[in-house]
Amino acid sequence: MEKIEKLKFKKRVLTSTLGLTTLLSLTPISSEKVSASEFINYDINYNYDVLSDINHYCAVYNLKPELVVDIIKNRTYDFGDVAWGQYNMIGYKIYDNKKLALLEVIKDIHDNPKSYGYTKEEIKSNYIYESTNTPEMMVEEYASIYDIPSEIALAIMYSECGREMNSHNYLVNNNPAGIGPHMHFENKEVGIIYFIDMLKTKYGCNNESTNEFFDLVAKKYCNENKEHWVSMTNSFYNDIKNNKVLVK
Repeated sequence: MEKIEKLKFKKRVLTSTLGLTTLLSLTPISSEKVSASEFINYDINYNYDVLSDINHYCAVYNLKPELVVDIIKNRTYDFGDVAWGQYNMIGYKIYDNKKLALLEVIKDIHDNPKSYGYTKEEIKSNYIYESTNTPEMMVEEYASIYDIPSEIALAIMYSECGREMNSHNYLVNNNPAGIGPHMHFENKEVGIIYFIDMLKTKYGCNNESTNEFFDLVAKKYCNENKEHWVSMTNSFYNDIKNNKVLVK
């Protein structure tokens, strides 16, 4: 850990001039809807897994991936320093896993582009992302990254949006769980990421949490209607645990 402490105070500069010559081959077309896999072409011989994750999260948050790659390369010695390789450290913070590290940094770039030397207009992509995944698939993906039980997140979402996820708030505001209660998100995937992050950081959900967690959430979330909400959410939770609801 002494080495990490020293790295925290090192000036992080780009030490490699290796280019991503095929990083962007698509011509931006305003408002064109694309999936993440269509958003960018890769040099498949260069950090494919890392670039694939960066590409996906940039598509979700509507950021220019070539700029984001440069930012992260600068903070990881071109993805080569020991802190990144062993401890998932980007800049001055260590994350639980590499996917979470990339996701959290990209979220911060989206929210605070000036901290990275760009305006929102400069770093924003001209594409509009639209996920082809179901809500259940997105919950499985991000619950795994944040290390919380997917059935807890999914049960709460069903309570708030219905088993078919067809509530007005979800369909129109991309809000998966009555957050705000009517916060609007850029797309459904951003809404689900926000929700799962909130369960982890605000409510303390972790991979050991069970349905008892619903009582804690209800006290802050819907205390006036606590018993009904907990009962309904528990019903969905038990169905999911008993495989009556299949995560597709």
